[in-house]
Amino acid sequence: MGDIGIISVVGDPAGIDLDEWIKIIAAHPNLERLPSVEGINPFTRAPMTFKGHPGEANVIIDGKIVGTLEWAPDDSQRILVSGDPARVNAIATEVAAKLGAVFSLTEA
Repeated sequence: MGDIGIISVVGDPAGIDLDEWIKIIAAHPNLERLPSVEGINPFTRAPMTFKGHPGEANVIIDGKIVGTLEWAPDDSQRILVSGDPARVNAIATEVAAKLGAVFSLTEA
């Protein structure tokens, strides 16, 4: 899935509130937290559960994953949007509005 854009707060250095974003993930019918994944600890070689960041979500439409919205890994209080633009853009715009932010398309 390719990058589509970014949800961010324009002109507010505080950015998006992570707790509010997590609440939206839990309440939105088209968003689902990324599931935990079982794997092997690279240091101990023992089995372990890798848990996703609570600010990462799959976009689900008609039971299929069509994109992702994820908290920026640099903790810049932005949400990175990727997936099928025809199916994800409307949800990203809706989420941005709920957060008092804007959804901007990434320049190609």
